[in-house]
Amino acid sequence: GKDDDEDDDDADVNEVDINIESNSDKF
Repeated sequence: GKDDDEDDDDADVNEVDINIESNSDKF
């Protein structure tokens, strides 16, 4: 995640969103 530029941007902006919304998507 952090290593990838694309993932980094997404994770940084949607850090909280990922935990609630894309929790399943990330895993």
